[in-house]
Amino acid sequence: MIMEVPGGPPVLYQESKTRNAFLEQEDLDVHMLAWRRIEAVALCPDDSVARIAAADLH
Repeated sequence: MIMEVPGGPPVLYQESKTRNAFLEQEDLDVHMLAWRRIEAVALCPDDSVARIAAADLH
């Protein structure tokens, strides 16, 4: 989760079964790049709903 605090830099909080951590700017940059790449190829909400509805899940 990326948390944005007014007046401060964004912070990346990462939680898993074995550890929780607040990560530094370098880690945040890597995660932000990955998120931008995902957003670039993601379908819009309406297209996502149509794709799921059209899927044969049986």
